[in-house]
Amino acid sequence: ECPQELQPVLDSVNQLLERLRAAFEREERFVADAAHELRTPIAVLKVQLHNLREQLTEHRPELQDLEHAVERMHCLVEQVLMLHRLGPEQMNRRFEILDLHALVQGVAASCYASIEVRNQRMELVADAEAREGRATVAGDPFLLETLTRNLLDNANKYTHDGGQIRLCLY
Repeated sequence: ECPQELQPVLDSVNQLLERLRAAFEREERFVADAAHELRTPIAVLKVQLHNLREQLTEHRPELQDLEHAVERMHCLVEQVLMLHRLGPEQMNRRFEILDLHALVQGVAASCYASIEVRNQRMELVADAEAREGRATVAGDPFLLETLTRNLLDNANKYTHDGGQIRLCLY
């Protein structure tokens, strides 16, 4: 039982907590709705671009640029949704010891097609420790892969056709 003079304070705090709970629920519903509303048109764009590419007989750089933009938009939506699902307290719990060389090598392999399309050369340079798996870091695998992919996407985007992209681990 609370002293009578503290009851207004207690009522006020309880009302504040209830409003906060309701706000969090609204945010959760918004993100779920936004995820659906954003994913659907992106999927439609991907299908239409694929169909258009199949119909065209000549290479069209504009179409490739559009495909890259749609894929980037898809990645951004997924990243925002993932970050929303993982609060700060959950981020720290997902840390594990990662082999940076293997991580960068995997991301580079997954991005190779977009590098090749622009006739760019990609090189992974690493010292002996990195190549032998001794270049490690504690981190979230998804977030570090996302960071690496963003860096490589930017390198691909801002390196001229026929240029070289160098990934270095020391």
